[in-house]
Parts: sequence; C-alpha cells; structure tokens
Amino acid sequence: MSNSETGVLAPTKTGIAPCIGAAGADAERIFRDAGLGLEEFENPTLWVVQARYHRVLARASEATGDDCFGLRVAAGFDLRNHGILGYAVLNSATL
Repeated sequence: MSNSETGVLAPTKTGIAPCIGAAGADAERIFRDAGLGLEEFENPTLWVVQARYHRVLARASEATGDDCFGLRVAAGFDLRNHGILGYAVLNSATL
C-alpha cells in the first residue's frame, strides 16, 4: 500500500469472511475475484487498501444476494478488536 492510498486496518475487516460463509457463499472465491487473498483479511496487523476492501464488500453483496451485506458485517463488529482505542470509545460518554 502506498502512502497516498487509504487503508483499512485488520480489526475492521476480520468479520467479513465469517459473514460470507454464514450467508452460504464462497469467501475464498469472493476475495480472489476482488484481487485479495483471504489471509490478508485474517491477519490482525495488516492494512488493506480501502478500494479493495469495498470491492470485497460489493462482491460479497452480489454473491449473497444481500444488498445490506456491509451493514450486517458492521452490526457484528466488536470495537474491542481495536484495542485501547476501542475500549476508550466504548467507555467514553462523549468521545
């Protein structure tokens, strides 16, 4: 990823593959079609180019027939996956 590209940190993306599988679609194929390896979304320290992240979400939405696929992934997101920052957000009334 170059310095000019916006990225998505792993904890933001780790729930996508399980959601794809739960919807009955093939996560490996979807990731491959989007130009990524599944391992890139499972490694908690990697950044993924945001455009590729969005491409995975779009392909997953198409493959599952779920227009709200991205929303379903977000609904299952756990802020604690972001470490201290996530805990700060969860425990702050005004952050």
